[in-house]
Amino acid sequence: MPRIMNAFLISVLCLPMGFGCAHLVETKAIQQFAAALENQNLDELRTSTSSEFQQKALRLTEAIDDLEILNLPSGEVAIVNVEDVGAEEGEESNQKRVTVEVGEKKRRLLYELTRTAGNKEWVVDDVYVKQKKKGLTATKSVTEQMDLLLSIREFLAAWSDGMRDEVLAVTTPEFASLLAKLPPAYMVRLTQRVNGPPSKSKQRRPDAQMDEDVAVVRLPRPSGNVILSMKLLDGEWKVNDIAVESQSESEQLPSLRQLAAAAGTTAAFLDGYAKADKNALEELCTIGFFRGSLAPADLSLFTFPPADSLQEDDRFSVQGTYADFIVSGETEITRISLVRDEQDDPDSLPRYRVAEATIYEIGGGQQQTRLSALFTAQAIARIFCDAMAQKDLKHLRFSSTPEFRSRVWDRVTDATMLQLPLDALGSSSQIVATRFRGALTEITMRQGTQTLTCLLKDYNGQLLVDDVHVAFPGCPDSLKETLATLIPINSFAAAIRMSDIEMLQRYSSADFNRVAWYQSKHLPELVAPAAAYLQLTPSSVEVAGDEAIVRLGDSTWGAQVFLNKRQNQYFIDDVIVMSGPGTAQQSSLKNAIRTHIAEYRPETTRPLTPTHGNAITPASGYVQPQPAMQDVVDPFPAIEIPVQGEPTQPAGY
Repeated sequence: MPRIMNAFLISVLCLPMGFGCAHLVETKAIQQFAAALENQNLDELRTSTSSEFQQKALRLTEAIDDLEILNLPSGEVAIVNVEDVGAEEGEESNQKRVTVEVGEKKRRLLYELTRTAGNKEWVVDDVYVKQKKKGLTATKSVTEQMDLLLSIREFLAAWSDGMRDEVLAVTTPEFASLLAKLPPAYMVRLTQRVNGPPSKSKQRRPDAQMDEDVAVVRLPRPSGNVILSMKLLDGEWKVNDIAVESQSESEQLPSLRQLAAAAGTTAAFLDGYAKADKNALEELCTIGFFRGSLAPADLSLFTFPPADSLQEDDRFSVQGTYADFIVSGETEITRISLVRDEQDDPDSLPRYRVAEATIYEIGGGQQQTRLSALFTAQAIARIFCDAMAQKDLKHLRFSSTPEFRSRVWDRVTDATMLQLPLDALGSSSQIVATRFRGALTEITMRQGTQTLTCLLKDYNGQLLVDDVHVAFPGCPDSLKETLATLIPINSFAAAIRMSDIEMLQRYSSADFNRVAWYQSKHLPELVAPAAAYLQLTPSSVEVAGDEAIVRLGDSTWGAQVFLNKRQNQYFIDDVIVMSGPGTAQQSSLKNAIRTHIAEYRPETTRPLTPTHGNAITPASGYVQPQPAMQDVVDPFPAIEIPVQGEPTQPAGY
């Protein structure tokens, strides 16, 4: 009776298969696999599958959950076809391909079976299922799909709480090389950014699009998706790039590969800058930025946040081949501008170079300073200060703003330049501090025994010296204002020495010209002694609105020069020469000339015709009569000019 019952059961099992009892072993292997899968029994699945299937598709305990993601058909199994694989004629095959139909819809699956080496039992080696998506039909291997899904799990585990080596191990060597250059703390923050906030769902069901050796996987997260670009290398799936889609713009990340490349260059730049390693900076920066700004610069004069202070929320933006990396500090925000090297191979590693760094002061409104402009400004400040010490008019004009040039340096000749009191500034300059104040850049330098501050303004993209603040007793802090008052005095004295009445007209006020020089063709001899007084050392300069008073020498031997400003230039309005403290020992040059003209001008004389500005030339054919020397009244009877020559110019004022 038992034998009859066993035979009956065998016949019942064989009938649905359609191929009789000849395929009992294949049926048994497939049914064991299907039952274990339906019961979600991982141990039975491992027993019913080959070692390769176990290593790739069942290596994690979560494999049961991922097999459910594949949504393999379930139900009654019917064998459609069995094919022996790899057997020579007359030999028994160790591999079979079995086509089956499953369930009421009779979905077809292709099982690959293999015989185990020890007990010769047949087990499942792989399963292939046809999938249709977006009009395309493809046959996918369960082993390959499970290998990919489990690789995703390993990636998430490593990037969630793994060590640095574990994080790098799940990425391609190229991607890992970029990540390895990041500061450790920053890389941890990046992994947290990719993982996003914890999900309420127990399982993040991936949506994978897989080709032979590449795959794109979308992982849902509370505010969007994480997109993994993966490659199959030596039989293992590795992450090659990561993107983050999010409704929040601040959380979006178009390419972690590019971010890692830019962040790595930024970190290396900050580290190289802190160490003043110009060899490293040359490799990290564009040629123009390095040679034009960093190579000649003293890098210790400005500091950046350290490389290990990079934050996960430091912003990164890409536009074509250009990228910006925003680094937040305690008192300023730094924008590192990068440019990506052009590459023929789109799959090659992105290489970024630093092209500029811009510093924004926190709470400073629109105040910003470009590092290239800063170091250019330092170079310009050095050129300017060295030119002052050497009285090099050409380089002073080159390094000054148009306003500084027009008020000072364009009114100076090489000869009158020698009279300016700049010797106290010394012959060498050293930068001691740099400060940004809105549109101004202040560079404090030590020049000889003096400490001075160059104020630079942006002019057509270039920082130029607009003024210098320097402490001279009795004078304004502004060197520009001080020199603007002294230059017409020096030029006025030079005009007297050369008897150049036209030059006197250029540096005299309108009233002085009207009273004196428009009435004279030749320089009255009474003016000559005044030149010596105008070359005395300035003791004070007072500026009040459009008027200035410059005191030269002292009360026993000196002069007071009164100047008026017109069209931002100073002109001499009068000179009071002093040979003693009393008023009787003081004489006005303007009044003396007025008296002289009134007493000695013939009635036939007529005023000269001005040609431009304060400068005039005599009217055509006019000749100024010369009075006899014995008839000239000396307007400065109390003044005696030393016979040993003109006073020498002291070293400073």
